[in-house]
Amino acid sequence: MKKTILMMSAALISLGAFAGENLLKSSDISSKAGWRTFIHNDCKETVKASFKDNAFTAEIGENKRQGGYTVQLYNTTNDLLTGKKYKVTFDITAAKAGSFDFCYILGKAPYSTYAKQKITLEPGKKSYSCVLEPKKVKDKFEEPRSLRFFIGTLQGNKVTISNVKVEEVK
Repeated sequence: MKKTILMMSAALISLGAFAGENLLKSSDISSKAGWRTFIHNDCKETVKASFKDNAFTAEIGENKRQGGYTVQLYNTTNDLLTGKKYKVTFDITAAKAGSFDFCYILGKAPYSTYAKQKITLEPGKKSYSCVLEPKKVKDKFEEPRSLRFFIGTLQGNKVTISNVKVEEVK
């Protein structure tokens, strides 16, 4: 009986490796879970952003600056490595359609992008996923690195991001 229980426990532990473990501290989005925001100085008057109920909500008004970099949600993590693939899943509720870039970048130099995917939003609450495959930039893969939602392109929109999970594709 004990031997059977031990074998079953070992099998369940092995299955966990295939099921995919979230590489983030939590699927929650909060400052406690390591999430931060960046809002460009030129946009602070037209963007309302907050963490609430394990989600991030941003109401992005019309701004002179049009780039995605003007409003960011990010989490610093050095756990994604070159030569591997990662599936990122998240939920977004959007007031209207739009698109933005989801990137894995060098935190101290955001123009060093190790992986990037364009996400196209539909109105309403939907689940989204993308695969990131980090690559070196000029033969470098420096730290600190971060996952970033570059949502400044979603002007005139209200978005809520929740339930973020990053798992290695095996």
